[in-house]
Parts: sequence; C-alpha cells; structure tokens
Amino acid sequence: MASLWQAGLVVMREYADRVDRILDDAQKTIDEEPAASDEDTAKDALPHLEEAFDDAVEAINAATDCLERPDQPSSARGRCYREAADGLAELAKHCDSLVVHLRGTEGIDLPPSVPG
Repeated sequence: MASLWQAGLVVMREYADRVDRILDDAQKTIDEEPAASDEDTAKDALPHLEEAFDDAVEAINAATDCLERPDQPSSARGRCYREAADGLAELAKHCDSLVVHLRGTEGIDLPPSVPG
C-alpha cells in the first residue's frame, strides 16, 4: 500500500507545482490586466489561495516524511496520506474560485479536482 501512496504523493506534488504556476499567473493577471476581473475580489482571493497552497504543500511533505519512515504504523501513513489529499482538494476549490474571479471558468488551466 505504501508504494501506491508514494505514487499518489508524486501526483499531488505535480498538482501543487501547477498551482504554484497558477499563483504566479494570477498575480500577473491582477498586476497587468486589472480590467479583466473584479480586481479587489481577485486581490482578496489570492492570499486565501496562497494559504491553501502552503497548507497543501505542508500536508504533502508530512505524508512523504511519514511514508519514508518505516517505523510509522500503516494507520499513521494512511492518515497522513488522506490529510494530504484533503489539503489538495481544498486547494483545488480555492483555484476554482480564483479563476472565476479572474477570467471565468475557461481562463486558467487548472489541475483536475481531487476526489475528497
């Protein structure tokens, strides 16, 4: 089971990397094209997305650490993995919300939502 979780964490890390690029794109959009969106709403949403990103990366790192330590019981490994997946799902919700504020649902390429 641990190898399946490790493979899942690799995918989560890839999603987090894409979100990091989305954060950069969102900030550029706010800075360069304020008329493309409700600027105040987007500026308000961006810090929430950044916080969700930090939380998701922290959960992914904790799950990776837990899986790399063979002394951790399977239940702890599973809990850490679920927490990482939950953090990524929350991050996806923030991404969806920000995209709607910035350019509509087709504006920025988002990672697919993660099942909760």
